[in-house]
Amino acid sequence: MNREAKFLSKSSALEQNLDFWTYIYNCCQRFETNESGNEVNQESVKLILGTIVESYDKHFDPVEKFHEYVLVLLCKSILENINK
Repeated sequence: MNREAKFLSKSSALEQNLDFWTYIYNCCQRFETNESGNEVNQESVKLILGTIVESYDKHFDPVEKFHEYVLVLLCKSILENINK
C-alpha cells in the first residue's frame, strides 16, 4: 500500500469514528429533551438504542476500538432488558 493509500485509509477510519461519536452525541441530546419539550418515553429510548445496535453491532473490533465496542454492547444490553 502506497503512502497516499495509507493516509486515505486512516482518514476514512477517522471519519467513520467521528461519525459514530457525533451520532452518539446527537442521541444523548435527544435523550435530554425532545422537540416537544416532553420527557423522552420508553419507545423513543428503544428506537434510539435499536438504531445504534442495528447500525453498529459487530462493527467494532474489541481490540482496536474498545470504547466503541463497549458502548454498543451497553446499548444492546439495555435494549434487551427494556424488552423483557
